[in-house]
Amino acid sequence: MTSDWTPSTPPLTAATFVSTVRQHRYVAIHFWAEWNSSDREFDEFMAPLRDEFDDRILFRSIDVDDPSLAAVMVAAPVLNVPALGIWRDGLRERIVIGLQNEASWRLILADALRPVGALSELAEAADSMPTMRHRRDR
Repeated sequence: MTSDWTPSTPPLTAATFVSTVRQHRYVAIHFWAEWNSSDREFDEFMAPLRDEFDDRILFRSIDVDDPSLAAVMVAAPVLNVPALGIWRDGLRERIVIGLQNEASWRLILADALRPVGALSELAEAADSMPTMRHRRDR
């Protein structure tokens, strides 16, 4: 049984992948497979978020069963679908595998937009904070 379902995001090909992730500051790629029914649900979850973030993130999709994209699958790496890959300035930042709720996807996308180094600054601030002592340490 086959279907003609494809995600609502425009597809990337082997010919367009590298130029797309290099030409756009932020790219979110839905890695999908026609046989995986969870990809349809993923696409529905992402629809309102694409509208919310489309002025900052370019959304695209890749069919993991396309043999011409095998090198992309290995380089990403994409181990399961559905997956969302996020590229920043031409470099893969993260791959998130599986279904999440809308609030989680919103946080993941917002985190991708954080300034470079912001996470390090937060970690440094946390390291400098006094820690609570356990009763047995008193």
